[in-house]
Amino acid sequence: MAGTKVGDVVWYLVDEPRQQGKITRINGSTHATIRLVTGPQAGQEFEAPWGIIQPLERRESYRGYAIEVAVQGLEDGAFTAVGFIRKPHPFGNGLPFETSFATTERHPTADAAIEAGSGFAKKKIDGGQ
Repeated sequence: MAGTKVGDVVWYLVDEPRQQGKITRINGSTHATIRLVTGPQAGQEFEAPWGIIQPLERRESYRGYAIEVAVQGLEDGAFTAVGFIRKPHPFGNGLPFETSFATTERHPTADAAIEAGSGFAKKKIDGGQ
């Protein structure tokens, strides 16, 4: 999965409720090894195909701001996004600007929720919110 690396926290989409795991090894373009960090199998490692691993969060820069978007899984299988927008203090000697956000839109996949959260944050930075 593009942009995913060892150490990233991801959703493991096999059981309900979804479980979070950490990528411990990338096994080529089709599989990765993950260690579950939530659920009854926490601590166990599995080799999983990329199709059942979804990113949990994304970090990106936009117009001097840092955007961090995380996914929240809902009980019905839909996803929403939450996150932070941060900007360093302009003189480097004070508190940074920071605000949080949460989207209310429901999305069928974690990827769609991340994209929506990123778009929401960029709109907020541009003054549209």
